[in-house]
Amino acid sequence: MEVSKIYLKNPITHEAVNELILGILKIEKPALLLLNFGDHNFESLKVLKYCKEKLQENEMALKKFEKIAMVSVPPYRNPDKDQMKYFHSEQEAEEWLRRM
Repeated sequence: MEVSKIYLKNPITHEAVNELILGILKIEKPALLLLNFGDHNFESLKVLKYCKEKLQENEMALKKFEKIAMVSVPPYRNPDKDQMKYFHSEQEAEEWLRRM
C-alpha cells in the first residue's frame, strides 16, 4: 500500500495548515497517510488551535484513510550532566536535589 506524505514547513502558519488540509483533500486514493510536523514549531498558540480545528472539521476526509501517522519532535531529553536535570514531577526533582 502506498503511503501519502505531507510535510509542514516550520514555523507552521495558518497558510501551512490550509495547505495541509488541501493536500489531504487532494489525495485520490486514501489508504495510509503520514503527516510530518517537522520541529512542531507553530507560529503561535492560535495556529496550533486552528490546526486542531481544521483537522476536526475535516474528520470525514481523514476517516477515509486506513491509518494516519503524525511525526513530531521527540520529547526533550535530560542533558548528561550532574549539575542540571529536567524532571516530569516536582517530587522527582526534589528527591534528586537532596541526593548527594
